[in-house]
Amino acid sequence: MIINKQIKKYREINNWSQDNLAEKMNISRQSISKWERGEALPSIENLIRLSEILEMPLDLLVNGSDSIDYPIVFGKAKSKLPFWFVTAVLLLVSIITYLNTNSIIGAILFLIVGVGFVSVITFFDYNKYYNYFIVDNYGIRVYDGTKVKILAILKAVFNIRKETLIHYSSINAVEIYFNNRGFNPESSEALNYRKRQIYIIREKFSMFVYTDDKTYDLSLDPLFYHYDSDFEVFPKIIEILQNKDIKIIDDFNVVKAIKAEEDLINAAYESERKGNIA
Repeated sequence: MIINKQIKKYREINNWSQDNLAEKMNISRQSISKWERGEALPSIENLIRLSEILEMPLDLLVNGSDSIDYPIVFGKAKSKLPFWFVTAVLLLVSIITYLNTNSIIGAILFLIVGVGFVSVITFFDYNKYYNYFIVDNYGIRVYDGTKVKILAILKAVFNIRKETLIHYSSINAVEIYFNNRGFNPESSEALNYRKRQIYIIREKFSMFVYTDDKTYDLSLDPLFYHYDSDFEVFPKIIEILQNKDIKIIDDFNVVKAIKAEEDLINAAYESERKGNIA
């Protein structure tokens, strides 16, 4: 029976006891217990009330899933224009440098320095061309190619990104990690007026996928931008994993903050101040 599993799962996600849920619904704890053991079914009225209290669609409560448009792509660059624009500018200046100096070595050195300079100061994260992941019916597809970033970016731009599939059945747990012991949001570092806009000046923000053989580190950097579509689909991804009975570790209250439309960065730092993080 799906309903009993859903009631128990989402009650535990909210860190409620059976007594807590019973109190919110103005019914006895025994009723909640019978529902979760599959010995009785909630009435239509109670199902609607459960859906409201647990903040989940009624279809998800009853059927264990709702309509999902697979695949769900998280963290992929929406356009190749930034890459081609920067490439064109660097090549143009390199050619001008060569024409003025008649030195091919100087032109190449300028190109190398230019690539390094852009990668440090840019507001655009070029890693998004290859370092994204895809959630589909079978599991999570992640990047599994070269560690040399410039090569990884070039291959991805030309649609030859190498990936591997992590089957749902092989996933032991998923952990949402936010390094709240690093960049302090209330500090006064340089560029604080644009904090976290330059992608190398911000906290590590990842989703660790644990399997028996390997731990996969998937970047959650797109969640720094509330206007990004990835911000909207992330809770859906977590729901999909939960529906596959995969354990979700979210000690930094990221998912809760997103659903409540709160600042997830403040929520992550608040979790440390409350002593939630060991």
